Amino acid sequence: MPARHHRDRDRILLPLLPEFIGTGPLTSEQETRLGLLALDWLIREHLPAWLDLSPSLQSHAAAVRALAPIESMESATAAGPVVRAALDAARAAALDAARAAALDAARAAARAALRPTRDRLIESATVRLRAMCALAREMRIREDPMPTLSEIADVLFGRSPIEAATDAILESEKNRLHSGIGRP
Repeated sequence: MPARHHRDRDRILLPLLPEFIGTGPLTSEQETRLGLLALDWLIREHLPAWLDLSPSLQSHAAAVRALAPIESMESATAAGPVVRAALDAARAAALDAARAAALDAARAAARAALRPTRDRLIESATVRLRAMCALAREMRIREDPMPTLSEIADVLFGRSPIEAATDAILESEKNRLHSGIGRP
């Protein structure tokens, strides 16, 4: 057990040591009664406190808290179905959370792995679009009929996976090139 846990345990239990003086020996019946008190706390306080941490499990927490006090083996047995349902729901929620976390991690890893390729393609598209703009300016100077940047991009790129990036760059360059300048 890590040292921090020992410190926490000692901080909680050492002040209680005087309370233990004079508590034993106990009969079997007395031990059973104390065990039921501990079980009651575990079921009706400890378990719902953890269930409350997940909004999807709060109804189970309320159902567990609403159980009759655990004072006998019969009341413990009667609480069993409600406790099992809460635990089953908690396991399912934990599994769902683990799946979601694994999926998020896989997506993040895929994005990270693909980022260099995406960045290279964006850079390549930017270089190509700048060349297209230079060509368009040159064509304009020579007074050749000038295709629109969109037409050039469609010929060069078609509808590629980087369409959104190229469209944004195209629009920016188009606005910059044509601001205040009419077509011949």
